[in-house]
Amino acid sequence: MKILHVTLKSGNKATLFLSGNFVVTTTEFENVPASTLDALAKSRVVRPSAQAVSIAQHRVLEKQFIRDAGIPVAPFVVVNAVSDLPDDGDAIYPAILKVARFGYDGKGQAVVRTIEEAWHGFEKLRGVPLIYEEFVPFDFEVSIIGARSRSGEIAIYPLNRNLHRDGILRLTRAPFGPSALQRRAARHLRRALLSGARRARQCADTPLDEARASGGGESRGRGDRLFLGQ
Repeated sequence: MKILHVTLKSGNKATLFLSGNFVVTTTEFENVPASTLDALAKSRVVRPSAQAVSIAQHRVLEKQFIRDAGIPVAPFVVVNAVSDLPDDGDAIYPAILKVARFGYDGKGQAVVRTIEEAWHGFEKLRGVPLIYEEFVPFDFEVSIIGARSRSGEIAIYPLNRNLHRDGILRLTRAPFGPSALQRRAARHLRRALLSGARRARQCADTPLDEARASGGGESRGRGDRLFLGQ
């Protein structure tokens, strides 16, 4: 079996290169264009699927998917116009205004504590879909990875703790945490995998369950609460 790690920039050139060489294609980065994976899937197995990647790379779709699976998330509002920002009477402060796509390592975000800061953050980030969510203080961040096969078998791997500095992930320690925390995180991930399987059965093409499997979930814990976040 031949394995080649391709680092070409995503786009037509990379798609053409991959389309003629491999039986199975995967990606370790969720911001590969879903259209590229969809094109490749016409002639080979692609995992994660284009459908799953399109959800994982968009914070609004991801939050909705997680919430609909019954997994706790911080309260959020989708913001496409300044009128979508919560009024002072309904707003939760502090909060974070984020771009729906990209914006990692503290970029594409604005912490807001007043409606004036929310307006300023909107002006700074406007032009793309945004998500406004409650700022949840947390003791630490953990991540977990799981997989679901086409036959329905589920494998969930040990919990990891992520250490950040200046908003950037610097170190991941694995395995981490007491068994109770591992079980709780595993329950959340299992729900996501099963929810993906149900959605896949309702779609015409790619299986979301397997695609979700190649990624994981980042959770923030405080006290006895565990939220899935992005």
